[in-house]
Parts: sequence; structure tokens; C-alpha cells
Amino acid sequence: MIERLAHQLEAFALHTGCHLVFIPHARAAPQAGAHWGDEDMGQALAARMREVVLHVLPVLPAAQIARITAHAQWVVSSRYHPLVFALAADVPCLGVWVDEYTQTKLQGALQHMDCAGDALDAGAVLHGRLITRLMQLWEQRDARRAHIAMQRLSVESDEALRQQALGRVVST
Repeated sequence: MIERLAHQLEAFALHTGCHLVFIPHARAAPQAGAHWGDEDMGQALAARMREVVLHVLPVLPAAQIARITAHAQWVVSSRYHPLVFALAADVPCLGVWVDEYTQTKLQGALQHMDCAGDALDAGAVLHGRLITRLMQLWEQRDARRAHIAMQRLSVESDEALRQQALGRVVST
């Protein structure tokens, strides 16, 4: 899995000219049943890159990660929070799930911006379909960014109305 993921991400970077940055989610040891911690995964991917440098950042505070993510051209993640940070900054993203629980979380985050289809399962990575999907989405990146921005404005408007209604209920 690591070899194929690294190969496809490297091919994407070579084609697009993007710099690859890996942001680990947590410093802690792998969770029960996991073979890799986040930092281990980043280092393993970086070690397999031959033509592109994968910059592996240290674990950082959430506010700093959100600022870094806001400057990304694209985000690929198997974690929920990187997608949330990306979508809040109108950054297109692709979620990669490994199980039903992760699929629900990732597609749920993406659904808020009408992007639930911007996700695929880890099996697709094994079969080389990550690069194909990334290239399709990359070609649509400006339209994806505009779509997310429009959806975010709608979500923010709905939230403001909800808060006003809640305020009226609480004050009565």
C-alpha cells in the first residue's frame, strides 16, 4: 500500500508541479489495530519518493495546521480534520477511506460542501486509481474551488439563520 500510494502521489506531483507536504495528525503511537502512526506513515512515504521531495512536518497545533492547509492547492487525506480545514478554506480535497466508519466520516465532511463523491476507498489506491481520480479532479480544480466557496456561503447563511432562530427560542 505504501509503495503504491507513494508512486501515485509522486506521479501527481510530477504532472502538476505541486509540492507534497505530509501533515501528521497525532504524535501518539498507532491506535489499536493500526500498524503505523502518522509520523511513521509520512516518513515511509517520503522514503519511497524518488523524484519528488515529500516534506513531512512535525505534529503542529490545530490553528497552525488550518493556516497551512488554507494555502494548499489540494488536500488528500484519510482523516476527517484535514478535510474540514481544507473545505473551510475552499480548498478542494479527496478523502481516502479504509473502512466503513472512516468512509462515513469523510463523506460526511465532504457532503456539507456537496462533494461526497470526492472520496474513494483504499482498495482504489492499491489498484492504481488514486492517480486517475486526482488527475480528473485536478483538471476541475478551479471549478471545484468555486463550487466549495458557493456551498460554504450557503452553509454559513443557514448557520446564521439557525443561530438567530435558536436565539429567539432561548430568549423567550
